[in-house]
Amino acid sequence: MGINTTTQPSFFYDIEGTIRLHDPKLLKAWDNYVDVNNDYNVIKDHILNANRPLKIEGSKGTGKTLLVHTIAKDIQSALIEITCTAFTKERDLLGSYQLNAKGESYFKLGKIPLAYLCANKYGHAILLGDDIHTQDPDVMAIWHSVCDKRKYVYAGGKKYELNKDSKLAIVFTTNPHTDMGAYRLSDPMLSRLVGRTMYNPHLKKLEKIPDWTGIPDIVKQALLTLSIDSNAMKRQDITSYEISPRDLCQFTDQYRDYLKYYMDINVGDRSLTIETVLEETIRSVILTKYVNPDEREHMLKRCEEAFNVEL
Repeated sequence: MGINTTTQPSFFYDIEGTIRLHDPKLLKAWDNYVDVNNDYNVIKDHILNANRPLKIEGSKGTGKTLLVHTIAKDIQSALIEITCTAFTKERDLLGSYQLNAKGESYFKLGKIPLAYLCANKYGHAILLGDDIHTQDPDVMAIWHSVCDKRKYVYAGGKKYELNKDSKLAIVFTTNPHTDMGAYRLSDPMLSRLVGRTMYNPHLKKLEKIPDWTGIPDIVKQALLTLSIDSNAMKRQDITSYEISPRDLCQFTDQYRDYLKYYMDINVGDRSLTIETVLEETIRSVILTKYVNPDEREHMLKRCEEAFNVEL
């Protein structure tokens, strides 16, 4: 379907312009991905081959989305990302008819057909359905033809498929279906996917992820131990939240921020500063994640034991 781009008020109406926004040369990762379980190499191989849709499962904060962005940047693949929610609609995936400034009707592409166009232009593209577990099961069925041997989709009366030498890697990230707010993927959907589970790393591997600059060793060891303990508490249904690698990185970053702040206002008493910094960091990074009052009280006592503080 031809679209007159000369009178378009926004780049969202310009297909070619939208495709250019996904030029692999523009890709940036917002952080450094630390690979501790060889997930990078295995998932990179899946993405390069793009033979079968891949489901990456793991608890929040294990770096699933960052990993896909990092791989896309490293292999110079176009990345089209859909942030899935319970409110994701067919129009978000496939597209919908719109009116331009002249009152003329045109079809605004959804993310799925856009991914096909990007793959055909750049040779390789990644279509990332982030947090697919939050998507309504009825909407999830739209993915079926993309994820099986058909490898095409109809949108706006047009068939979108790959050119002979083009590749489109379909990747989904998902939390375990036992997590709050997570749908179980349907059997028809699961039957179309292969998977990789990203586990919370063990202590020695977990230690490699955060930047420990300026963090006292006693605080570091207490935080690592608390993280492992929180995983066990969740498995035992004592708490519903577990401390993730992302939380550890937040803790070290926040600790340094508070340290700078309190050093400025407590110039003459470093011991008071360190104690205050630790307590404030525990409250703002760890305890705030436990929204259930009973769970928060349980974690508060555990933090007092681990860090030898009174909160």
